[in-house]
Amino acid sequence: MTPSRLGIHLLLDVAGAPFATLDDPAVVEAALLSTVAEMGAQVLGSHVHRLSPQGISGVVVITESHVTIHTWPERGEAAVDLFTCGDAERARSAIAALTSRLGGTRSNVRELTRGVGVAEDASPSIGARVASLHVSRGGVPKKPVEQVTVQTNGILEDAQAHRLIHGGVNRAVSLFSVEVIERLRAEGHPIAPGTTGENVTVAGLDWVAAKPGRRLRFDGGVELEIMSFCNPCKVIAGSFLEGGFVRIDPREHPDESRIACRVLVEGVLTRDEGVRLV
Repeated sequence: MTPSRLGIHLLLDVAGAPFATLDDPAVVEAALLSTVAEMGAQVLGSHVHRLSPQGISGVVVITESHVTIHTWPERGEAAVDLFTCGDAERARSAIAALTSRLGGTRSNVRELTRGVGVAEDASPSIGARVASLHVSRGGVPKKPVEQVTVQTNGILEDAQAHRLIHGGVNRAVSLFSVEVIERLRAEGHPIAPGTTGENVTVAGLDWVAAKPGRRLRFDGGVELEIMSFCNPCKVIAGSFLEGGFVRIDPREHPDESRIACRVLVEGVLTRDEGVRLV
């Protein structure tokens, strides 16, 4: 019998959130309800309980299943559990934005595909995944595509206007974190995937751990080595309030910068495929 997919299960861990936010039942409930609204799901009921001496446990029941949360205000951390048999893409987008709603500075999302025989055998997206892929014939924004061909010298479908500054074997592919982009958007910056020149955005990857020397192994076979952080320039100024592109300068914000990689194993990258940091 062919395994039947029941839905997706998203596990979000948030860190760096303010004590006051994580200890306020009204604020936490509003964040959960906003997440559900962004999913387009129907709310059947919600309950949020303040624990003693601090902390919140809460649940929002939806027709498509549920969203739950537990917070540790004294540690600035929260754990969120979202299961839905509804629109997977909207659920992924909504939970990525929840980190900002809780005031978190760091987060990690893991994804499971539910169903007997599915999670064990047929789900390539457990953990981090490719959220989007972007190419252009030079300049920004790079436009979204469903897949790209990764070669030693770069992505076949992509080009750079200034080859002396961008591109080359050690800067063949550039990546950015969806969670970082969402935090920047929450600060008011008009940034979006692809607008700062990255080829790949990833969701659920521990971006703080994505440092030069580490490798990224994709489910489709592509493997990259992180070589350096990407220094921003005025070309991407339009993605930031008052042109402040230094907001992602690795010298000032090393955990919120884009990364540049060389290609260890060539192949095809496809949107939504899994990726691991090794």
